[in-house]
Amino acid sequence: MIKIQTPEQFLKAIPKSLKENLNYRKNLYKTLTDDEKFRKDFLEMAFSEPEIAFNSIFWTFNPRKKAGYRNQPFILRPQQGIVIKELKDALDSGYDRAVNKSRDEGATELVCKLFALYWLVSPEAMFLIGSRKEEYVDRGTNISNGRTVGDHKCLFHKVLYTIANIPQCLVPEFNKTFMHFENLENGAVIDGESTNENFAAGDRRTAIFLDEFGRVDYNIAKNIRDTVNDTSDCVIYGSTHFYGAGHPFNKVLRSKNVKVSVLPWYKNPEKNKGLYTSPDLNMIEIVDIDYYKQLCPLVFNDVEPNVPFKYSEFEQKLLTYPEAIQRVLSNTKFKADGCEEIPGDLRSPWHDYRELRDTRRSLAQNVWMCPTGASDMFFDAVVNDRVRTKFLRPTTFSGEIKFKYNDKGQIKSSWFKENSGKKRFKWWGLLPNSRPNQSHNYILGCDASLGTGASNSVCAIYDVNTSELIGLWRCPDTTPENFADQVIGIANWVGGKTKPFIIWENNGGHSINFGRRITNFHHYYLVYINTQETTKVRHRSNKYGWHSNRETKDDLLTTLKIALNESLKTEKSHKWVTIYDETALDELDDYIWYESGEIGASERADESSGARARHGDTVIAIALCLLATKEQRKAVHNEVLRAKPGSMGYRLSQYRKKKKENKKNSPWI
Repeated sequence: MIKIQTPEQFLKAIPKSLKENLNYRKNLYKTLTDDEKFRKDFLEMAFSEPEIAFNSIFWTFNPRKKAGYRNQPFILRPQQGIVIKELKDALDSGYDRAVNKSRDEGATELVCKLFALYWLVSPEAMFLIGSRKEEYVDRGTNISNGRTVGDHKCLFHKVLYTIANIPQCLVPEFNKTFMHFENLENGAVIDGESTNENFAAGDRRTAIFLDEFGRVDYNIAKNIRDTVNDTSDCVIYGSTHFYGAGHPFNKVLRSKNVKVSVLPWYKNPEKNKGLYTSPDLNMIEIVDIDYYKQLCPLVFNDVEPNVPFKYSEFEQKLLTYPEAIQRVLSNTKFKADGCEEIPGDLRSPWHDYRELRDTRRSLAQNVWMCPTGASDMFFDAVVNDRVRTKFLRPTTFSGEIKFKYNDKGQIKSSWFKENSGKKRFKWWGLLPNSRPNQSHNYILGCDASLGTGASNSVCAIYDVNTSELIGLWRCPDTTPENFADQVIGIANWVGGKTKPFIIWENNGGHSINFGRRITNFHHYYLVYINTQETTKVRHRSNKYGWHSNRETKDDLLTTLKIALNESLKTEKSHKWVTIYDETALDELDDYIWYESGEIGASERADESSGARARHGDTVIAIALCLLATKEQRKAVHNEVLRAKPGSMGYRLSQYRKKKKENKKNSPWI
């Protein structure tokens, strides 16, 4: 006989091992069937502590298992228990929550079963569940003779399976029609809908679940995100990544108004067996040492957990063991790569097997929870993350570049005013005498927009001597002509050993007006002239600025891709760029391969500057700076070389000095 205790005590008493849990359920089901008061008390406890229902009356279906083992008691893993508590708090308190997950971690099951529990216990609860296609929501599902029928892949199958497999004494009278499941005893309802552009419009719900939201078309996902906030106080977003960092799902994960739960692979006891990391090249640090001690205690008994060791020395030591032990460990391999090839810093035998089997995009989507690698990214996601970790830092100065015009409307003088205006100008580094280091040379890479708010006009300042992106000016509302004035003002203020070199994308229309303002009006001619960069001989045309087509854009962005990787190296052999700006690094994540084979940026709102849609303007401006290094070289510091007294060079210098003095003192001058 099972007795009612406090919810916490009851939960703690439920065994977690499969055999003991099954025996416990037999006794629990009998008590629930025989004792009506116990049923009522049990449901109240399960509602206050949902883990009770999961671990004692809920089941899960897995068709991949062999016959007789496809229906298993649902026993929550530790991380799943944490997520259930977080989801219940969101439901009860009324706020949005997202579940960022690796594939096959049970997130959809958790939400569907939690909704089913509320449907069972909470009167007049109104839920809405959605997925990107109608057949993924409901396809022929119902409960017939105590069994769930229909497509097991759809959401309603998970809901109905939950109710069909609890003790029959707990199942209420219900009505199931297409996309509708109603509890006739308490009025609770679970409805379904495909995630179309009108999803949940005009509706009112206790909570909404958006399954695989990261796979919904960008524009539809954006419309849904704007609509559901008026429909329910609690929206649960669940998904793996698919379309990359620019998708609204990733924006949800980074929103300050949405709390995030995580179900990563390394929290799964089946996948994290033998968990280890590689803190540096040729170094291994074992986290789950017990796994390896059970595998081969003779080898691993002396290995301390979380203590790094050299993998090359470990392999050499293995050769001294008998062949029988070497055979046992023949399939036990570690990757001592410093975790440079993956976004995170954890590995396991399961992870390494998936890494051999899957593509990098599949790993980013289904294992790593990595939005930057989930789409067909052009720039390497791992390199981007390493650049972000190593170089990202806040601006040193921000403000506006101010300038004065002469009577012809040309810029006469300019200066930097910190913390003024919209702070469109950002600077990383020192400003001796309120200006950049005047012993260096600089390049200004520009990408002009129409100034209508749709995308940014960008001016990137590149220090040729240090290979740093040290300044950025961005604005979506500045016309091409005014942007040209701003660039000339920046150039005058930046200065340097040689005047700053200006390069811009010139693809007609507004960019032509920008270029004419730079050259014809301000008479600034230290600018890039369109050149054939991909041929052996660099043929110049008679047009100012860089002209973009598919070939030149691929070449330009590939140069930037190489430069980013080079920036991480200690010994550098190619040109590189060090980027400190978070927005610029985010834009790198957005560059993807289109289905047409072209490279471009995915659409994304730019909250930092106010642009409604960002089109990778900063990336182009930075890449143009690298292209212009062929024209603007590092500034050379002139050093006076003094010859030693008595040497031939010294005597020659003295002769020239005396000759110059005689000429100066000559009466004929």
